[in-house]
Amino acid sequence: MRITEPMTMATDLVLACLGALFAYRLWRDRPQSSRRSARLLAAAMASMALGAATGGISHGLRLTVGETADAILWKVTVYSVGLMAFFFVASTALSSLQERARRLLLWLATAQLLGYWWWMLNHDAFLYVIYDYVPAMSIVLVIQLWELRRGRASAAWISAGVVLSFIGAAVQQSGLTLHRHFNHNDLYHVVQMVAVWLLYKGGRSLHDR
Repeated sequence: MRITEPMTMATDLVLACLGALFAYRLWRDRPQSSRRSARLLAAAMASMALGAATGGISHGLRLTVGETADAILWKVTVYSVGLMAFFFVASTALSSLQERARRLLLWLATAQLLGYWWWMLNHDAFLYVIYDYVPAMSIVLVIQLWELRRGRASAAWISAGVVLSFIGAAVQQSGLTLHRHFNHNDLYHVVQMVAVWLLYKGGRSLHDR
């Protein structure tokens, strides 16, 4: 069995494990009275974990699994990232907005998700993933910065996590390579590991509005 990108596969799988662990803990730990927004954040992390796992397998085992299976793995990856962004927006809507604004944001997030999934049926470039991810997470960041001014305990952690994830996306698109065995994708995954931890820390104190 030949592994084509061993470090990219390894960092992706570590990221997947962290996402799955944090998703489980958020799902399990939040009290019943404030569970919806935290559980949506857990769903976002679970979606990220799925995308990281399938992405890692695609990067590392594309020659082993074959062209068709690799194409399916990559589609699961890009669809999962879109679902992750949707769940982040939904979590923020439930934790921060009043009912009318919440309903509007959820409709917009749903429309964006469906439009993105339709577009990705015939496209594979990771750049389109970022085009979907950045606007959604920018909305999350704006709302969290507003919540930070109100003294919301979760807002600082979530804001920091979103900013760091943007930095990771910029690194991924820059093509920055630190070593021939540690490329821009590997560095992106490491940055995302820290970002996911920050988001998890915010999720631990997240509660519904």
